Amino acid sequence: MFQDTLYVDGVNLKSLPGIVVNDIEYFAPGTKRGNNETIPGRRGQVGVAKPLDAYGFSVMITVLPVTGSTPEGRRSAMINQLRALSHQLHGFKSGGQVKLQRRLTTGVGQYETTEANGEYVKGTDINLINFTTGKTELEFVNLDGCWYQPNYEFLELGSSGSYSIKGDFATRRIALEFDSPGTLNNATANASLTITDPATVFVTDYKVTAGLQTLRHEGDIGWFVVVPGNNNITWSGAGQPRLFYKPAFI
Repeated sequence: MFQDTLYVDGVNLKSLPGIVVNDIEYFAPGTKRGNNETIPGRRGQVGVAKPLDAYGFSVMITVLPVTGSTPEGRRSAMINQLRALSHQLHGFKSGGQVKLQRRLTTGVGQYETTEANGEYVKGTDINLINFTTGKTELEFVNLDGCWYQPNYEFLELGSSGSYSIKGDFATRRIALEFDSPGTLNNATANASLTITDPATVFVTDYKVTAGLQTLRHEGDIGWFVVVPGNNNITWSGAGQPRLFYKPAFI
C-alpha cells in the first residue's frame, strides 16, 4: 500500500481520525501563463520566460460511517466529522493561503518530499453528492504551479564548468554568495548577473545585502535562473561563488 499523502499547514490528512484518503490527484501538465509580445519591425513573437500557471488538484476522502446506524445517524456522524476536519485544519478558509507539502513514496520506507504555496478552495461543505454517502472532495490550488524541494542544493562555482541541476522545471528559488565583484553567466539559460561588491543575492526575494545598486542582470527578468540538466556557467571574478537552489518538480 502506497503511503503518498498531503500535509496542509503541517497536518497530515491521513492522520485525521474518522477520515480515509482515497486518492490525491497531484499532477498537472506544467502549463505556462502569459502571452508573447509582437514587436513591430521584428520577425515572429518575442517574449520573456513565463512563470508556471497555478493549477487545481483534488483529494478524495471518505468519512467513516457509524456501524449499524440509520441513514440519519450516518449523515449526522458525517456532518460532525466534517466539522472536526475543518476545526483540526485550522485556517482552512476559502481563499486563504496554506502551506502544502506533498509526500510521494519512492521505495520501502522512502519518500520524496516537496512543497508549495497553496489555497484551500472547498470540500467540507454538504452537497447532493455526499449527502448520505460520506464521500467528499477537498479542492486545493497549487499557487506555485509546481512543487519545490524543501532544502537547498549547494554548488561551488569555478571560473567555468557544466553543472547538473536537479528537477523538472527552471527554478529561481536561488541564493548566491559572492566574495568579490564579477559576472556570473549561465549560457544555457541565457541569464547573467553582475555584482560590483561582495554580497549575498537572494534571487527569490529580489534582495542584495550590499544594496540593489551593486547588481545588474541581463537575459532573465527574475535576475538569474538555472534549468534542469547541465548548465554552462562561467564566472569572471576572483574566488568561487556559491549557488544555493531549490529544484522544481512537476
